[in-house]
Amino acid sequence: MKPGDIVKQTEKTDKNHDILGIIIDVNELPDWVTSKKSAWAHITRRTVTVMWSNGKIDKTVSESKLEVVVKSN
Repeated sequence: MKPGDIVKQTEKTDKNHDILGIIIDVNELPDWVTSKKSAWAHITRRTVTVMWSNGKIDKTVSESKLEVVVKSN
């Protein structure tokens, strides 16, 4: 997953019904998280900043909760 990819959430929620978004930034988890909370870090992997098609920007979306629909070049 990288900036420019178009994504959708893998889990359906009441707020987001098949809303698409574009990855703006990918953030590695801090070392203190990966060393002390390794199980949580394994599930979360990296966090990404997503701008959704409704204009909302989420800065801490778990990469594991997103599915790439269209890969950027």
